[in-house]
Formats: sequence, structure tokens, C-alpha cells
Amino acid sequence: MGNELRESCMWSDTEVLHLHEYGQSQHRMIEGYGIIVLSSGKGEVRIGKQCWFAKSGSLLFVNPDRIARVTSVSGAPLTGYLVTFDIVRETETDGKRAVYMDRQSEWLTDGPIAVKAIRRAEFIAKELAMDATESSYRKQMKLGELLDLLPIRHEDSGDKSEPDWLEAVLTYMKGNYEEKISRESLALLSGFHPDYFSKQFKKETGLSYMEYLSKIRIDKAKQYLFLGDRNLNEIAQRIGYSDGLYLSRKFKQVVGISPSRYVHKPERIVVVELVGELLALGVKPIAASHSNSLGNLKLLHHELEDVIEIDNRLDQLHSFQPDLVIIPDCWGTAEIYRHLSSSVQIKVIPFDHPVRRLRELAETFNKREEMESLIAIYERKAKLIKEQLSDVIGPDETVGVYEIWQDEIWVFGNPSFGRGVFNLYESLGLNAPLAVKKAFADASLWYKNIILEDLPRFAADHMIISIYDEDGGRAHFDRITSSPIWRQLQAYRNGQIRMIEMNILHPGDLLSSVRQLDKIADVLLNPADGE
Repeated sequence: MGNELRESCMWSDTEVLHLHEYGQSQHRMIEGYGIIVLSSGKGEVRIGKQCWFAKSGSLLFVNPDRIARVTSVSGAPLTGYLVTFDIVRETETDGKRAVYMDRQSEWLTDGPIAVKAIRRAEFIAKELAMDATESSYRKQMKLGELLDLLPIRHEDSGDKSEPDWLEAVLTYMKGNYEEKISRESLALLSGFHPDYFSKQFKKETGLSYMEYLSKIRIDKAKQYLFLGDRNLNEIAQRIGYSDGLYLSRKFKQVVGISPSRYVHKPERIVVVELVGELLALGVKPIAASHSNSLGNLKLLHHELEDVIEIDNRLDQLHSFQPDLVIIPDCWGTAEIYRHLSSSVQIKVIPFDHPVRRLRELAETFNKREEMESLIAIYERKAKLIKEQLSDVIGPDETVGVYEIWQDEIWVFGNPSFGRGVFNLYESLGLNAPLAVKKAFADASLWYKNIILEDLPRFAADHMIISIYDEDGGRAHFDRITSSPIWRQLQAYRNGQIRMIEMNILHPGDLLSSVRQLDKIADVLLNPADGE
């Protein structure tokens, strides 16, 4: 048999990440190993099925056979580097060395890694990307220097880590809780006598192995219950209990209340971004955050009374001791889990079509009647306003939505991203300019940032414009409107420029959309003067 001698890391490639627009993404299948270093901007990094929020100064590790996707989530460009490498395993067979490029097992954990010398890591990654003529030897040296910055042995923390035997036991319990797990089988895994194993397990965790296993199972039962599964017998089978009666008894023993009371008790809910969807169903969170801030959600002012606003610093979440955290899938669930106890439920909602978002939350909270009632109200109102608009907007005319920021012009065409797009193009059946249709054929694009010279191509016959006043948007708008390009626009020449407050159009939930319809009808039926 061959004896393993050593492993060597061999540089493969370095890719530059440069995402110019909000919602733009870049992805790659990682066949070997990868290191992502972000040097500017903010983004979502998805590795396989896991997702993290990352920003300038973040470093993430990728194991083999993962798809790594980086998506920009801010107006500023997201830049960085993806360094890929292989691990060569040398073995000795019959006195001869044979080299295999076959290591595919996990080396470090996928996701963010704390690196003290992050700027040095960024500099090395940049050097690997920029110097195409550099020798492979030099690139190997630089890769080695980059890897030396990583906490390969996890010695960056002064905390005492779990013993290897305990880590193996806990991993097994969390991955096999639905099976019959005995003390003897866990003791065998640990390498200890069963009696000694029991003492050591409680010493390390503070719980007996059975108490720990019960906690794992009951936490999973909580998740099934909250997500709408009410059949205790079926849940019991999924988590390793014999029947629903036994599950009910264990549940009350661990949680302090019965499963039925747990389902109906008031929940301490914290929601990120999807606050409008919750309020539309009559579900009020204790705290919420929104990219436009709660104070700017003027269409939801009444419903938001007594809801505490938190910013997007995730470390705030644990202070509210929530039972449930609701987030869109463009946020990093793993980052949130890091700040919350294992008993907190995380509900991830796909951030796509506004009706689908509402429907999924309605299923979660058993609020189907409230959902159907709101949809019926919305459809009746949209039908009425569509008839009114047919008198002023011809069937071949176009309507566009634009925001003016400091040195930027944003165009919108994705119904998932608010700004009235769902109302205008889907419900009212209005036409987007051809250039907008082509740009947003890419469903991952949330908005398109254009320059003034491109405005005529993206301009519509009827233009709805908002201004971000807080950061130089008004001055930029004044420069735009004084330019010859603006004065040649058909909408300007025909008096079909419509101004609307940004905070009215910003949210994309269905409750806000119902109230937006009146505002949209008002600006389309009454063009602004003097703009």
C-alpha cells in the first residue's frame, strides 16, 4: 500500500470580479478550490446552497464542485478577485513517487474566513490577476503567500475548540437525528467506554447526550410546525420519534408548552426587507429593516406604528430574542444564523415576483383568506385605473420609470424590485421602451445604470421620474434638464414628464402596490408642469 507523503497547492487561475450594477452577478463552477477576495462594494456570495452577505474586506473559501455566484447589492461597483487552485497529492508506490490531482474533499469550511492581513491578501490576489506574463514559479510563490494568511489550523481564536471526538459525535447527531441513536453507538464513535462517554459529553456540553438529541429533534419539530405542518405523527417519524403522542410529551418537556399552543402563541418576528408583505397579511413584526428605511415607507405609515426599526447590522437581531426571522434569499442566511441561537427559525423567501412572495408568506402563516382578499382588491382597482389610462396613453405608446442619483441615472424594468414596475407593466398592461425590455430580459438585473448619452435610447413617451435628493440627486437632475439631450426627448417636447416622490414608488409589496395605483394614475393623468 502507498503511504501519503505530502500535499501541494498548485495555482490554477485568477479571475477579476467587476460588477457595475445593482443585481448584476458573476458565477463560476469551481472544480478545484477557490478563494474570493472582495476589494470594494457590497454583495451576496452564494456557494452551492449557502449564501452570505459580503463587502469590501471579505474573504471567502470555496471547496471543489461548488458553483460560486457573486451578486452586487449596492449602487457602487463590486470588485474583487477569484483565485482558484488544485491540491496535488503525492504518494509513494513501490518506491516510486506518483502524483495525483485527485484531492476533492473539503479542506476548509465553505464561506467567510477571518483574515487579519486582508489588505495583503487583496494585494496578492490583484498581483496574481494582473501579471499575465509572470512565470508559473512566481505565481506559485504568491499563492503560497496567500494561503499562509489563512487560518488553516484555526488558531486565530483564543477559545478552546471542541475536542475532535465531540465534534464527530455532534456532527453525527445533527445529521442523523431521524434515526435511532443509542449511547453505545455514540460512545463507539467517540472511542470511549459508554459510561466515560456520558460523563465527558455532559462535561463538555452541559447536557446529557439524550437531552442534547432531544433538543435537536424538538428544534426541528418547531420548524415543521411553524412552516405549516400540523400532523404530529408525520413530524414524529421525520425526527426520530415513534408517534405524535410521544412527540407531544417530549415537546412540552423541552419547550414548556404543547405543540398546539406553540403554533398559536404570539411570535416574536423580525423581518428583513419583506415588512410590507407581512403587514399585508395582518402579521405585525416586533422589529424590521428595509433598504429604504421604515420612516420612508409612507404608504405603510399606519401599519408600521410600534414596529421597531433596525438597520442592516445583523448583530442587532439577537437582542430582540426573536422566535422567527424572515429574510429574502438575497441575504446571507448563514450570516444571520451566526448571531442567533439554534432554536430560532429562519424563513427564507425567494425575492422574486411580489405575488409569489406574498403567497409563500400566506402559506407560512395560514393567511390564505387575507391574501386572496388583498389580491381581489388589487385586481379590481388595477382594472378600473387601466380603463382610465386608456384615454390618455395610446396602445403603442411607452411608459418608463427613472431615478436620478448623484451622477447616476437608474432605469427600472424588473417587477420584483418595486419602483411601480409591477403595477405599470403587468397589472396596467403598459408598454416599456424596447431598450428597457431588452435590458431586463435578464431577470437577475434589478436596475440599469445609464449615462445621459444613453437616455434617448431608454426614454419613453411618458416618463415617470424620481429624484434622490439626499446625495446630490437634485443638482444632477438640474444638469440633466439643462442639457440639449434632455430637451430633445419626445416626452419633454410633448409635456409628458411626470415627477413622483421616490418613497412612493420604492416599495414593491402588494399592499404598497394597491396604494401606489392611485398615485400612478394621478401623475399619468396630470403631467407635471415646468420640468
